[in-house]
Amino acid sequence: MKYAICSRRRIRHSGSVAAFTLVELLVSITVLAIVVVMFSQSLGSILTGWSTAQEKMDNFAKARTALSRLQVDLNNLVDRGDLANFGLDGDRSVLGFYTLQRGIGSGGSDARSLSYVEYAAGDDDRGEPALFRYHRTFTFADGDAPEFLPAPTPSPSSTPPEPTPEAVDTSTLDDLIAVRGLVGFSYGFLHPDGNYSASYYRNSSNEPSRAIAVKVGVVITDNRTAAILEERGKLDSLVSDLEIKDPPSGSNWSPKAIWDYQLGFSDAPPTNPGGAGSSPSRVDFDDYGGRFLDSVRSFERTYTFPSGSLTAVR
Repeated sequence: MKYAICSRRRIRHSGSVAAFTLVELLVSITVLAIVVVMFSQSLGSILTGWSTAQEKMDNFAKARTALSRLQVDLNNLVDRGDLANFGLDGDRSVLGFYTLQRGIGSGGSDARSLSYVEYAAGDDDRGEPALFRYHRTFTFADGDAPEFLPAPTPSPSSTPPEPTPEAVDTSTLDDLIAVRGLVGFSYGFLHPDGNYSASYYRNSSNEPSRAIAVKVGVVITDNRTAAILEERGKLDSLVSDLEIKDPPSGSNWSPKAIWDYQLGFSDAPPTNPGGAGSSPSRVDFDDYGGRFLDSVRSFERTYTFPSGSLTAVR
């Protein structure tokens, strides 16, 4: 009898069901919510970092492509006094010259290994800023040859004057977009006295001189940022803010240093911004949005002109 009672009690106890209390459920849900929020924030940070890295890679790739193309052209510069290299547009020489490179897109098999190229900023077919590589191909057809400069009249009592060619009309040239998303472009010619100037043919003291190198700087933004700034009507304003108006001068001239200071990447103002007494102003981050300006990067490269004269025109 006693055994039977214990059995019934044991059976009744084993039939009960364990469950969470309301407090335990609330604590579990709270912990789960915290974990989900932390995971979402971590995932968002990872995606933002990945997107930023992609934008920087986009900028580096575009800058490397354009500056490397310019390097190839300058390495094959035809340095002859009777060719209109670096023609003058006012007091500034254009970045245009003859190169021993076969032209692109025209001439076919009859094209010479000679063309005129010029690098300049402009607007593409969508109205967005870009760096253009203008070019003209020369062929072996009769009459299709560079327009040589007239030889100066010799004078026994004076040194023949330096050639002062005028800039080539780019409307007569074919064009090719070297890089899109260009919001800054500047260059200066380094002369034997160690100073930069805006002219290939004259130093910063306006004395006759032949440049030995050219420093080229670009500011590039990625395609997504350029599209957003264009939608907001801020892309042209950024191009205007980053325009270096003063001519190159001094021995420490650096367009990258000027732009990095304007964009807040450098706290120290450039020691020689370009003009006497000039000082570049900071870009107003609130006007554009600091997050978008993080996607803007500046680059520069110095190109030494080939030594000696390349006289062969094939």
